[in-house]
Amino acid sequence: MSRLEEMLVGLDQNVEEIIAVIEASEAKCVVVVDESRKLLGTVTDGDIRRALLRGVPISASCSEVMHKQPRVGSIQNTAAKHMSMMNAVGVRFLPLVDADGVVQSVVLLDELMDTKRKDNWVVLMAGGRGSRLMPLTNAKPKPLLTVGTKPILETILESFIEHGFHNFFISVNYKAEMIRGHFGDGSKWDVEIRYLEEDEPLGTGGALSLLPTEPSLPVILMNGDILTNVNWHDVLRFHEECNDLVTMCVREFTLKIPFGVIEFDDHRVMNIREKPEHNHFVNAGIYVINPEVVQRVPKNTFMNITDVFEPLMGKKPGVSAFLINEYWMDIGRIDDFSKANEEFFDVFQ
Repeated sequence: MSRLEEMLVGLDQNVEEIIAVIEASEAKCVVVVDESRKLLGTVTDGDIRRALLRGVPISASCSEVMHKQPRVGSIQNTAAKHMSMMNAVGVRFLPLVDADGVVQSVVLLDELMDTKRKDNWVVLMAGGRGSRLMPLTNAKPKPLLTVGTKPILETILESFIEHGFHNFFISVNYKAEMIRGHFGDGSKWDVEIRYLEEDEPLGTGGALSLLPTEPSLPVILMNGDILTNVNWHDVLRFHEECNDLVTMCVREFTLKIPFGVIEFDDHRVMNIREKPEHNHFVNAGIYVINPEVVQRVPKNTFMNITDVFEPLMGKKPGVSAFLINEYWMDIGRIDDFSKANEEFFDVFQ
């Protein structure tokens, strides 16, 4: 089956079916066509994540999430023309149609630009004491605790390397010499690793003030105790599509109340809801931050990263939310550490 055939879906397919097609597609998008293969719309990975954040159910129709007037290219145009068009309007792919609007092919910006290697800086936060994981962290810092076959931070590093990233900064404080001793300058992985030395803990945001120069591209900032198999290209692509200053990755969290919840009207019991569940979206500890926001971080001052971009919330451009549907585990407690070890080989091998 050709790549185009794998990307084609019909209006009769629902969101859940489209997710399956997108996950199987390297392009992370689908093209919606009718019986004659005439273009009806497009759906990207980002469209799906935004729809789920709005509360659109996975049983919803394709028409509820698709772009009904997508940008298209002509099969008569050159690759240079396609690339120029995509850069101008900020899209990552173009369906190519003939004079009758029938889809003939799809071009991807990444392929035209050969951008497999990513120059964005990745900042990994590894300076915390990991107090909730004591006594495990008495002898070594949390990022060096072994989950599966290797330290947590090594799994994180290698996931970025697999996606073409090669410029890394690791913020260190607690047992910093052990982290530097394990990772060195990155030559073992054929990447560059530099260290942000925190004389005193600076929080998840303050360490950005230690970057040696102003970044020229958006920076990915991530806590060093998170395991996820999210596709980093998807995260960066989403950030570029939204054209916001910050993208915060979020995760759906279900709060289960283990009791019957009583509803009153004055003193009268009106209803009992047995063991209800409440769904919320929580901060996943991963961010994409534009250079101008990084520059706002005060030097050598303790600051949480959410304090840095809180003034941007509700503004445009401002802060976008990227929903992580993939595996995600914050290893903050002993129970989380044990669970991550149980699941590691199913997810990362």
